[in-house]
Amino acid sequence: MIISDIDQLIELQDQLLTEIGRCDREIVISASFGLVRAYTEHRITNQIDLFLTDTAETADRIQQLIGNKFNITGKEEKNRWNYPQKVNQISFEIKNNNIPIKLNLVEDVFSGEFGKTKLEIGLFLEDLEGIYHRVLLDYIHNPENILYLVDIAYIDDEYHLIDFVDTFSNTVGKDSLDTLITCFTKSLSYIEKDRFTVDRKLREHSVKISSNVIKKWISAKIEELSE
Repeated sequence: MIISDIDQLIELQDQLLTEIGRCDREIVISASFGLVRAYTEHRITNQIDLFLTDTAETADRIQQLIGNKFNITGKEEKNRWNYPQKVNQISFEIKNNNIPIKLNLVEDVFSGEFGKTKLEIGLFLEDLEGIYHRVLLDYIHNPENILYLVDIAYIDDEYHLIDFVDTFSNTVGKDSLDTLITCFTKSLSYIEKDRFTVDRKLREHSVKISSNVIKKWISAKIEELSE
C-alpha cells in the first residue's frame, strides 16, 4: 500500500465511519485502527477494524448504508482469530478516488468486557486496554506482520507487556507467555531473512523507525519475558 495523500485517506475513512454510524447497532472501533487513529497516530493504515455482534446481519445493513456512496469492489468472509476461539470476520474492499480501504467487521467476542466511549457519529471507541488485547491477538495470529509489532511497541509505553501478559492470559483463557515468546522469535527470523522488504513496508505506512530498531526491541522483550 502506497498512499500519496494521507489527508485524503483520513477524510475518506471519516466519511465512511460517519455513514456507518447511522446503523442502529452498537459498533466498536478498536484493534490497530483504533490505536492509530485515536491514540498514537504513529503510522497510517488503510484498514478499518470494527467489532460488533450479529456480524452477518449488521454487515448486510452496513453494506446497504455505504453502497450508494462508496465503491465496494469485493467482499470476503473468514476467521480473523482461531485463539481463544474461532472469530468470524466479514471484510469489504472499497476504492474511492483511487484510494483503497479495507473495512473489517469482526465478531465481538469481548463484548462488554472493556470500557468504551460513544462518539458523536454514533460509533464507540474502545479503551486502550481492550485495543491492546485485540492487537496482541492479531499479532499472535500473524507474527510475520511487522506492523502489529510496531503497534505493540507503542502501546508498551502505556501498558508494559511484561505486566500485561497475565491480564491478557486471564481474559483469553490461556497462558500466553510461551506463545508470545515463540511469536517474537518468528518475527526476528522474518526480519533477518528480508530486512529490505520489512523496511519498505514500514516506510509505506509512515513508520518512523527502522527494522533494526524493531529487532532490538523484540530481543529486549524476549529477554524480559524469559526471565
